[in-house]
Amino acid sequence: MKRLFSLLLMTALVTTSLFTFGMSGNVYAATTWNYTALGDSLGTGFGAWYGYVSRYRDHMEDDTGITVNLNNLSVNGWTSTDLLDALKNDPSYREAVASADVVTWDVGGNDMRKARNSYISETCGGANNEDCLREAVDTFQSNCEHHPRLAGRKAHQLQDDERLQSLRQRRQSRPQL
Repeated sequence: MKRLFSLLLMTALVTTSLFTFGMSGNVYAATTWNYTALGDSLGTGFGAWYGYVSRYRDHMEDDTGITVNLNNLSVNGWTSTDLLDALKNDPSYREAVASADVVTWDVGGNDMRKARNSYISETCGGANNEDCLREAVDTFQSNCEHHPRLAGRKAHQLQDDERLQSLRQRRQSRPQL
């Protein structure tokens, strides 16, 4: 049971994964970046006064001085399966990701909510009432493995991205208020 909850916690952390996609040349040479946000209600800012997607765009503009055009394609209630289906079947999603300089995606909370409710009501299945939890985690992991590939771009983790290291250095060199 501890292992399953650890896996669920790890899965929840993955839902906030952030990917940026490669651009050629000097990071400051561009005057405009295109930012596409994908995901569920966290991406739409549902229930928030000012959600993370708009905040992230604002931080990018403040940190770089570059105008950031936001295309927020997040949908309340979406699961990783919904996002995967949109990336597979909706050309507008694929184009938005392919033309973006920055892409974020968060998804997974809704994948786990149904399984959690089944677990609590003891209708999850299996000897330990944990089958639906395992199935939800497996589905989520499988869907997430496909997202970067479907975008048609090579994803880079933030800590390995030279452009972001340059931005961090620039930000650290600013006088603190």
